Amino acid sequence: QTDPRHADAHFLLAMIALNMQQMTKAIELNKAAINLAPNNPEYYAFLARSYSLVNRYPEARKAVNQAMSFSTDSAIVNDTLGVVLSRLGEHDKAVPLFAKAIAKQPNNPNYYYNLAASQKFMGNFDDAETNYEKVIQLKANYYPAHSALAELQTASVEKNHVQRLKSELNKAVDNVDGQLHLCHALGKELECLHE
Repeated sequence: QTDPRHADAHFLLAMIALNMQQMTKAIELNKAAINLAPNNPEYYAFLARSYSLVNRYPEARKAVNQAMSFSTDSAIVNDTLGVVLSRLGEHDKAVPLFAKAIAKQPNNPNYYYNLAASQKFMGNFDDAETNYEKVIQLKANYYPAHSALAELQTASVEKNHVQRLKSELNKAVDNVDGQLHLCHALGKELECLHE
């Protein structure tokens, strides 16, 4: 109300709407921010994300292209663009963006997880395994990484994560989603071990 032309205010309202799953509102507020500051790649990146979440893929792709027309070394922008590209099935374009995000914030497990997911879709299983392990190293209770890792490889007597999974499962007593991921991973590995 004090400054209706404050682009970041519109953008932050768009982020609130996005987090509350009010996608139409998020898109409109994000577009208002872009109208006020048309050279901000972060605005285009999150507009692309909003479009992709409501399956408006042509608009998402256009917003990605607009964001990528600017030079940015922002970890969050590169990760967001990578996520949108992966939703569009363009994992080969997403991987370098995730790598740029990791270069800026090497201790963020989300970026490694996103990178590993795209590598998995591309068939780069060794790289995906390395990056899923990095996620777990950075944050042991990043439960989706455990189940993704179990799906990625065949456990053997020589190479498995059964003890680690059981240990994490004992810690996840109040986390139903965590238990689901860990039990899925544990079940998959035990099946491979014929147990």
